[in-house]
Amino acid sequence: MLYEKKINFAKYLLISFLPYLVGMSLEQSLDAFIAYLIIYTCIVINHIMLLTGVNMLVNAAQGYDRVIIVSLFIGKMVILFLGISVGVHFIGNKVIIPVIFYIIQIFVLVFSLKRL
Repeated sequence: MLYEKKINFAKYLLISFLPYLVGMSLEQSLDAFIAYLIIYTCIVINHIMLLTGVNMLVNAAQGYDRVIIVSLFIGKMVILFLGISVGVHFIGNKVIIPVIFYIIQIFVLVFSLKRL
């Protein structure tokens, strides 16, 4: 079964956005608020690409091209780097907070798996 279908995305998006709401409520500037939204969007895209890449690796016998799989993981890293660099640019020294939220979000992704 595809990993994308095993994830309850409503639960994932709701629970994973809660720490970002807390972080955004503590910020006073609009730039930091927008940075939190960009970082959250980059991380969600990163996790979707992770699920797609893992699914391709598990089902590699179906003939997925290695170049596609490698480019997916490289794109994943580029998006993650883009999110962190936007955070450094707009938030500065407080960029560690969204990084901690990213680690929490990995556990939320695992928690959002549907039990079959």
